[in-house]
Amino acid sequence: MDEKELLYKCKQSDPEAFNQLVLRYQDRIFNLAYRLLGHYQEAEDVCQQSFINAYYHIKNFQEKSSFLTWVYKITVNLCYSAQRKRSRQPVSIPLQGNEFPAETNPVQNCPPSDSNPVNFSNNPGQQLENNERNQTVQKALNLLEENLRTVVILRDIEGHSYAEISRILNQPVGTIRSRLAKAREELKMRLLKNPIISP
Repeated sequence: MDEKELLYKCKQSDPEAFNQLVLRYQDRIFNLAYRLLGHYQEAEDVCQQSFINAYYHIKNFQEKSSFLTWVYKITVNLCYSAQRKRSRQPVSIPLQGNEFPAETNPVQNCPPSDSNPVNFSNNPGQQLENNERNQTVQKALNLLEENLRTVVILRDIEGHSYAEISRILNQPVGTIRSRLAKAREELKMRLLKNPIISP
């Protein structure tokens, strides 16, 4: 069943059709939330809330973009809210590289795709190196400003076009390009300081 047909059924209050959309996109939404927040449990909560919000507002979805783009927009806004809430807390808990068991590592378990071209080897040493590399990248992402982190994740990790990112963030394409250039430069400087990433 294609997305258009599923959306039609969703708007007729068919919960099974919506469940099919969740199953189709939940991994990508979780990975976006995790990349933006750098925290496993918060990412799970945001992922769940994104789909809850989408379910209750599906009849208002005008399909000017894909369903995934729409849910990405919801997710980004929820992540920003979570970050603001975190910044207001009196005690700040630093983000750690291993906040979750290895078997539930969202980056490790995400299947390779065009938007997430990670291909892990069966070699334990190679897998360990890849895990360390992903943790290093995530730590560097966490240090970027919120708006810079978002554009580099959406473009370079998730593989969205500039037009899609513009719709998700409700920002002009020129602004997206400018932020992306700055984000890439800052990220490059941070990663080059780490021997795991450096050539």
